[in-house]
Amino acid sequence: MESRFALRLLGPFGLFRPDGSRIEITSRKSVAILAMLATAPNGLRSRSWIRSMLWGNAARARRRRACARSCRTS
Repeated sequence: MESRFALRLLGPFGLFRPDGSRIEITSRKSVAILAMLATAPNGLRSRSWIRSMLWGNAARARRRRACARSCRTS
């Protein structure tokens, strides 16, 4: 039997474990990254594309740090 996570993008955002329990994601940028990856062809986007979409006006070094911080797990 295959276990799958579920992602709800329409309506309130939700990420759910295979057992149905919700995974809390509190960062809006992290939610945006998940949504962009989920809707991308083959689920792939480059880091530079994500950085430009979410932090386009920031300096390059700041974009890199912000993206790394948003992708970090805790």
